[in-house]
Amino acid sequence: MAQQPPTQQVQTWLTDDAGEAWQRGAATRAQYMARATELMLELAGVAPGARVLDIGAGTGDQSLDAARLVGPSGSVLATDNAPSMLAVAAREAQAARLIQVHTQVVDAQDIGATLPAESFDAAICRNGLMFVPDLGRALAGIRQVLKPGARFATTVWASAEKNPYMSVSVAVAERRLGPGSPPLTVGLALSLGAPGLLDGAFRAAGFRDVAVHSAPVNREYLSAAEAVSSMRSRATPSSEGIHRLPEAEQEAAWAEVEAQLRAFETPRGCSIPGEALVVVGAR
Repeated sequence: MAQQPPTQQVQTWLTDDAGEAWQRGAATRAQYMARATELMLELAGVAPGARVLDIGAGTGDQSLDAARLVGPSGSVLATDNAPSMLAVAAREAQAARLIQVHTQVVDAQDIGATLPAESFDAAICRNGLMFVPDLGRALAGIRQVLKPGARFATTVWASAEKNPYMSVSVAVAERRLGPGSPPLTVGLALSLGAPGLLDGAFRAAGFRDVAVHSAPVNREYLSAAEAVSSMRSRATPSSEGIHRLPEAEQEAAWAEVEAQLRAFETPRGCSIPGEALVVVGAR
């Protein structure tokens, strides 16, 4: 189920309208990523007055959370390789009057070559490292720009079997698409969930005191049908594979996904369990 990390840049979020489309899911992400985000910020040591680097910041959900913690005496630099995503992050920061948030288009792999060495008190990355082609280069660069003793904390998705919201749609799509089809973004999202994989990469990049924590990522819906409806937006990576199918096959594929997600229905609704790994290391 889980795929190998990408060998080239994922194109999903590089379109001009990607930022606006992704932002429409901000409230839902805030709900299911709450505990993982809180733990990431805590482990990274994001505190009042700190200078924080956010790698793969996207539309800045967690950048704004970090900015509230560092306060006006600190700063947050939100970086991403997708300009449309950062444009939304800058707009949201301005609307929230968080003037301590700044944005810069930087590929995660180029952090070390672009930003000053030993210049950040903490670094974070929420669900972004899975899409980086050269993970070792990115981690080495992140470590380089941290001050001695500063920490980098990141969240990634755990294994496929622990994240059925994503893995069910991937399995249905891949079975129907057949061998040789291009890798799915949501499949790549699961590529760092194997035990020992990411923390091993941290250590190889020179991080010390590396630790792995888990955090629940549970999605709540009224029914399995509502869960599928949330997936069907083309802005949702979970829908990518099924949207690649011929139109005549798509409805049957979605019906198959819904049937499998009914296993999580109760009289109180549909609660789909999930898990994120929060990995931290010190420079």
